[in-house]
Amino acid sequence: MKIMTYNIYEGGGSRLPVIADIIKEENPDFVALQEAVFEDPDLRTLGEQTGYEHHVISYAGKGNFNVASLSKFSFKTAYGLARFRNACLKTVIASEFGEITILNAHLTPSSEGQRLKELGIILNETGYGHTIILGDFNSLSPEDKYDTTAFNDTEKRKFTKDGRVRYEVIQRLTDAGYTDVAIHLGLIDRETVPPQIAEDNHGLPFRLDYIFVSGSLIPYTRYARVVRTEHSSRASDHYPLVAIFENVKWFYFAYTFDGFW
Repeated sequence: MKIMTYNIYEGGGSRLPVIADIIKEENPDFVALQEAVFEDPDLRTLGEQTGYEHHVISYAGKGNFNVASLSKFSFKTAYGLARFRNACLKTVIASEFGEITILNAHLTPSSEGQRLKELGIILNETGYGHTIILGDFNSLSPEDKYDTTAFNDTEKRKFTKDGRVRYEVIQRLTDAGYTDVAIHLGLIDRETVPPQIAEDNHGLPFRLDYIFVSGSLIPYTRYARVVRTEHSSRASDHYPLVAIFENVKWFYFAYTFDGFW
């Protein structure tokens, strides 16, 4: 199973055909979009263009930075969460691994404190089964080192307090038992902004887009990649992030067991 998270920058606009091509080229089974600045009929059209029968949108609490999910699996559950500045969408799919709860989130850019409140809402929606939390978290990870002296004023307000980077959102996810797949798989080239289209919007390369998984999915987590191509460099102000899960756990067990005897 392949999943993608992708902030498409103000709904894509004239860039939407390029975004659709990127999705088709990567061919994920599940796509989580942020800044889906369009209505349900537009999402239906995008689904038809990219080959996804199942699609749902959650509208932003403030403004129009909606989130949307497209899936090759049918949704057993699909609804938006309340009290988000942007949006968060909860879906449950039936996959080869069983039911998976997927939370597609676009956390507020305003402050780490506000993002922590939104993350609390997300964590209250998780259960004990397979869970994926992904999207644009607008937060920095303690696994990524940054020189705060190079931050512009906006970045200082967004990411720091008293001159120090705030990592509470990512740390709270880790403390709650979720694993950052990029770190788990040793992904080195993991910054997701800024592509060429938006160098004026972001002063430094940051990793703001994440895929976190519950411990039950770690045995199946095989691959992660920031999609850096000529197309993705001009399609949005974020690069897409993909991860692949493979149901090979029992194959390795059988091989080891046979070798033992």
